[in-house]
Amino acid sequence: MSRARAGQVARLVAERLRDPDAVAAIVRADGNVDEYADGAARCPWSRLSLAEGYPGVALLFAELGRHDAGYRPVAHAYLRRACERLVAAPGDGLFDGLAAVAFAARTARHQPGEYERLLAGLDEHIAARARDLAAAERERTEAGRAGVDLMTYDLMRGLTGLGAYLLTAGHPALGDVLTALVAMTEPVKVDGRWLPGWWVPHSPTSGPTGFTADGHVNLGMAHGIPGPLALLVLARRAGVEVTGADEAIRRIAGWLVARCRHDDAGPYWPATLTLAEELAAGRDARTPGRTAWCYGTPGLARALQLAGDTLGVSEWSDLAVAALTARLDDELNRTAPPSRGSPRDHALCHGWAGVLHITRRIALDTGHRRLGDRLDPLADRVLAGHHPTLPFGFRYRAGLPAAPHRAGFLEGAAGIALALHAYATGRPPASGWDRALLLA
Repeated sequence: MSRARAGQVARLVAERLRDPDAVAAIVRADGNVDEYADGAARCPWSRLSLAEGYPGVALLFAELGRHDAGYRPVAHAYLRRACERLVAAPGDGLFDGLAAVAFAARTARHQPGEYERLLAGLDEHIAARARDLAAAERERTEAGRAGVDLMTYDLMRGLTGLGAYLLTAGHPALGDVLTALVAMTEPVKVDGRWLPGWWVPHSPTSGPTGFTADGHVNLGMAHGIPGPLALLVLARRAGVEVTGADEAIRRIAGWLVARCRHDDAGPYWPATLTLAEELAAGRDARTPGRTAWCYGTPGLARALQLAGDTLGVSEWSDLAVAALTARLDDELNRTAPPSRGSPRDHALCHGWAGVLHITRRIALDTGHRRLGDRLDPLADRVLAGHHPTLPFGFRYRAGLPAAPHRAGFLEGAAGIALALHAYATGRPPASGWDRALLLA
């Protein structure tokens, strides 16, 4: 029953998102804004955003178009809106700007030659941006300057996200990205103490304040070291190898295994570690674990499981499955109110849809029955958020007052529909949309 209902809800959401202009009017309406602690307020919709913009919604119709040709013109309409004002910005990455549009266009292709002129121009800019970032990162590591900026290497704006696109495109600039990431994994010395090369000298949010003066190490798939791990592994699976890649994979995976913690439910990973916590090998980690794609055990577990299966290290895969299963059971059997690290909404980023899709991916790869048995309850958690009276069928929730009506991929209805559709079909996505999350 869950699968049939999931497919039905995915199609209902798609119908609500068919008209790009109507969607834009809803998401840009007065009051549909995110409010911040400093009193600022802004609309989350951005024209060239894969997270919450035209390219992100295009992903839904690109996937549906692989199953029903009637959806293909809708994907094209969203891409056309995105291309009305194509502007490159210095900080663009996979989730904002030209790479976001290019990734959506690649998922929407159904035969060779489609969007060829568009992609040729975009790929030139994306490759140049990736090579510039990679060169700057190599210069930093060769000069012995410890501390990498999150936005230099992360999945959202940095080398890892651009590498995910270049891997999808089969572009040779991917080699530059992988080489820079491999170099970044070499240990560094800070004030006489050895730290992992991915130590970040600032807070988990952009800028130098708000967390600790000593920086941190980040364990989130969206912004931390699991992203480079997943990219290195997926590139190796695709036959793209660079010198030192296997050693880098082993270095990251070994570090993650050593930083695994245990609570009453079982193994888990904290979201971040301060300098003091890292020097104690994470034994006194205060940052709670989370059950989400962006930060927490599920996203990290997928990267570790991919690494274990690819390099034949069953210890990594077994730990990934055990940790994910422990978190799922803790959440699904919870009688107390949700914890601080529980899924906070129904979306892909930090909600139930992301947990559902990760669990499906790992269950499909491993054939692990304990994970497969949890798919229906997870789907029910996603479906519980569907309300037909809402403009897009789902409402976004966050800690601060936030725009409730989101159409997009990462935190909105399009992403939820993609996860439900994949669950309903029982197969991996035909368009490869989850490469944007580095899940495949």
